[in-house]
Amino acid sequence: MLFLSNGVCQKKTTASEEKKSPDVIVKTTNVTPANPKADINTVQISEVTFVEKGKTTKDQVEIKDNNTPYYTVNEIPVYVDGKKELPNYVSRTAKYPKEAIKDKAQGIVMVQIIVEKDGSVSNPKVINSVHPKLDEEAVRVASTLKFTPGKQNGEVVRCYYQVPVPFVLLPAKK
Repeated sequence: MLFLSNGVCQKKTTASEEKKSPDVIVKTTNVTPANPKADINTVQISEVTFVEKGKTTKDQVEIKDNNTPYYTVNEIPVYVDGKKELPNYVSRTAKYPKEAIKDKAQGIVMVQIIVEKDGSVSNPKVINSVHPKLDEEAVRVASTLKFTPGKQNGEVVRCYYQVPVPFVLLPAKK
């Protein structure tokens, strides 16, 4: 178990583990909150140095991961045609699946995506499901989006973004 204390993350071991493995100190830099809704101690660490107790500096193993997506950023991604145009694009692009119409399924499918550093979209995942066919269509639509990427401390980064895709059945005309 790792815990954060004064900017240094340390491995906490039980008495039985202590005999088997050496203490590990993890020095962190570029620490940002990973998810504000999560546990208060949850952070995203982009640079980590693991140092085993008793090892010299030359024995340090360094890990740099600048590719981990952020949950929150200083500058959120913006849809390329403008923030206000995103719902219009989603409405125009989404096609109501026949099976969902037959099942009278409607609602808002929420799709979580990762906005990549180049503004493209990856890893679409339904986080609020309505109907299998509506979910499938929402993922398709979310996958076609293009953004100006998000930034953290002035640096372009990968980050999560949620796209609502509404499906509403209109009453039949008489």
